[in-house]
Amino acid sequence: MVMTLIGVFFIIVGTLPLVMKIIDLLCTDIAITNKRVIGKCGIIKVKVIDLHIDKVDTVNISATFWGRIFKYYKLSVVGSGAGEPVWFNGVSNANQFKNMVNNAIEQHAEDARKAQAMEMAQAMAKK
Repeated sequence: MVMTLIGVFFIIVGTLPLVMKIIDLLCTDIAITNKRVIGKCGIIKVKVIDLHIDKVDTVNISATFWGRIFKYYKLSVVGSGAGEPVWFNGVSNANQFKNMVNNAIEQHAEDARKAQAMEMAQAMAKK
């Protein structure tokens, strides 16, 4: 009876990190819009990021040995208004996300240049 209880205890303790990791992966959301990068990860200690696209400084990608084999990466988003970087674990398409953020930053800068050119043209037309 005691050996059975000890065995059950070790099974529960052994599977607890796996269950916690699965719950963490299921509760992680990250998205890009044309104006923002938003994301949330965690259950008990929730980390939230909501950055305007022109405030994103870098998107870093790292992977462990097993992460490189199974193509799951650790992604961090660093912004000038966010303070410390927010890490998202278990991202399968991290390179695609990074490219999408870079494209959104370039598109936002192009839109800002066009808007500024329109304002200048309107100001010059008034004179």
